Amino acid sequence: MMRLSLLLDIPQILCLGFLLGRFGSIIVRGVQNRLRNYSKQEEVKNHEYKYVQCLLRRSAGVSVQKSWFQRNIYEWDPYFKFPNRIIATTVLSFYGLYLTVTVVQIMCWWVTSNIYKLEEMLKSFLNETSFLKHLNYFTYSWYISSACAALTCVIHITEVLVCYRKHIKSLRVGEKKFLPKTYKLDPAHGVVGLLKYPGYQIAFSVWGYVILHIVMFVLGLMFVYLVISPIRENGFLDWLKSFAMTMSNFFILLALAGLQRMLGHFFFLQDKTSPTDEGKPLALNNRKAFHNFNYFFFFINMIFGFMSCLWRVLKSTCVGLMLLSRINRTIMPVGFETMDKKHNPNPLTLILIVSQHFFNSVMITVLEKYGLTILINETVLNKQCEFSSNNFLLLCLLPAVLILLLLSFVERRKNLHAFEKRFPFLRGRFGIVVPLDFTSCLENRWSYAFAFGATAPLIFGLFFGFINPFPYKLPRYLKVFVYLISSLEVGIVSKPFFACLSTPHKMLGGVLGLLYTLAWFIVQLWDLVWCKKASTLNEEDLFVFSLQYEW
Repeated sequence: MMRLSLLLDIPQILCLGFLLGRFGSIIVRGVQNRLRNYSKQEEVKNHEYKYVQCLLRRSAGVSVQKSWFQRNIYEWDPYFKFPNRIIATTVLSFYGLYLTVTVVQIMCWWVTSNIYKLEEMLKSFLNETSFLKHLNYFTYSWYISSACAALTCVIHITEVLVCYRKHIKSLRVGEKKFLPKTYKLDPAHGVVGLLKYPGYQIAFSVWGYVILHIVMFVLGLMFVYLVISPIRENGFLDWLKSFAMTMSNFFILLALAGLQRMLGHFFFLQDKTSPTDEGKPLALNNRKAFHNFNYFFFFINMIFGFMSCLWRVLKSTCVGLMLLSRINRTIMPVGFETMDKKHNPNPLTLILIVSQHFFNSVMITVLEKYGLTILINETVLNKQCEFSSNNFLLLCLLPAVLILLLLSFVERRKNLHAFEKRFPFLRGRFGIVVPLDFTSCLENRWSYAFAFGATAPLIFGLFFGFINPFPYKLPRYLKVFVYLISSLEVGIVSKPFFACLSTPHKMLGGVLGLLYTLAWFIVQLWDLVWCKKASTLNEEDLFVFSLQYEW
């Protein structure tokens, strides 16, 4: 027996618990502000004042000594805040990585445990010692490669935060050295890249782990069977002797390549014209010897070319695999960057748009300091747990639409339509409800991130095939439309979390958000604690689960 649902649902329940506390605090603050007759004024955030003061502060005469971690990896800046888009992208990338690693390792555990059980049945056909040895090699290589791939993806995800902060701070002081010399931001391309970036980064983080894990697993098996297994069976000296005999041809080629460099430096170049020169001039010496060496090495360098070509392919493959989940770096050579579709939603567009339009803290602080305005159905949960994610998704549509309509009704528009003059109670009503501001807003950043964490299982469930919103069997050519419509359905169901956080009517948003989140929280706890089929899976259920798994 294994508690599969516990591993998959705990992050979502923690996010919902955080949202419950957040909406509760919003309600408490709203009540306190009403009791004190508090009127909200547009003020510059405290961190922006402190950031500007830090810029205008006179530099200290003695430089502060930084640690190795601060110099080479990351230095904490208390006055810098990441926007909602970057935090939500990072949280969802970690969530998707966690979910993928968990599901893959559970399936691997089921496969290996059943193979170990088959060992008793296959004793008469297979050598038990050899079978166990090879099975252990595969198992250990799988788990070690999984840990290395996951650690690599974690480093890449955190690198997004480091690069974003470094580039934004460079643009604030007017430095654009990290931009390509011929780079010019196209407005249409920039807006599309701004929309694409979060989804692309999350998807490439998940796929980067899967592909990197498979490649590391194959390389790990090669290392085990070429290095570890021969050393265990024959000893280190015998393996070293066979390795030296195998690599002797490569060592000879490397020696010849070194001989070419030595002859070119010491024998085929003229001496320095002056003792103060840094190097020898580009002038040939011993021309006849040079032409003879050039003739013979013309044929030898063909062999070097074959080896260099293979080495180039290996290096390009390794670099491409390591940079697969990093959108800020293209894996195409210079001149072919536009062919890299993952590089199109380049974070440079996000950084430039955010820097030029929203996060110039010096200008915002000075302008606001002097008073200028900146325009910126009812389902029964029985003991057999007939409740499912598909039913829950459909049931949430009605309350989600009602919450959005209510928030839209209290939101007033600036531009009025002609027919609204006949209905005074509709003047400016039913405005557009903005779920969250991905660019300029720095409020509720972690609340938005946890809201994404609470709703992310729906998207990942669609992607992995856990959730099927359409119970009917449809043709394969309609599958992509099903997924697109299902994604819109998930967006509608998830929007109340964000709309209740971003609405200016804090009391109303807090109450509606608290009730909506509480309903989700109760349903998830019911599904986790009381549903036997959701909380525990036996081996037969896990086998069915692995067969239904979709990549």
